[in-house]
Amino acid sequence: MIARLSPLFGLSLLILAAACSQPAGNPHQGSRSANAGGVGVVDLDSVAKAIGKDLAMSAEAEQKIAQLNQELAQLQSAMNRHLAGKRDELGEDLTDAQKRQLLVAKAKLESQYRDKKAIAERKFARYKQELVEQFREETKPILREVAARRGLSIVIPKNDALLLTVANEVDLTDDVVLEIRKLQPANAEESTVAPLGETAARD
Repeated sequence: MIARLSPLFGLSLLILAAACSQPAGNPHQGSRSANAGGVGVVDLDSVAKAIGKDLAMSAEAEQKIAQLNQELAQLQSAMNRHLAGKRDELGEDLTDAQKRQLLVAKAKLESQYRDKKAIAERKFARYKQELVEQFREETKPILREVAARRGLSIVIPKNDALLLTVANEVDLTDDVVLEIRKLQPANAEESTVAPLGETAARD
């Protein structure tokens, strides 16, 4: 069976060119010149938690795991039936050669099962990455818009292991959450926007 994996997704792989430079002659360009061409950061893990996307992605991943595990269980049952049938064909009193034959058949089936399990695990890894990529693509237009308002042309992942300090002016996380919530249907999000720090309770 494929082991259950953590519901948290590695979303911190995004490097986004915001393409937010102003057209020539834009009257508002001067107000953004202080940050023009600057770099912003976003914590996509926090964004996913704040809008409930992490739970949705985890639910989809669990469904995929269940599907793959069911397929593996069916394969294992079929292999066991095949081995039992072969055992019945040989009768009760087995010669040493027949015993070796059964052991070889069992080893071959076990090897085939391990191969199928490895394939299923790779399928799940690809599926999980596709969920992450889909979320990143859905978020990119909003990231560009938020970055453009601040005159930032590059957005990188917020990574505490790499970034020693980040000014609030270039941290886009809260604004991205607010913009996404604006686009959500009214009945999909009845509660007010909570501070992102409150999502830590779900970690």
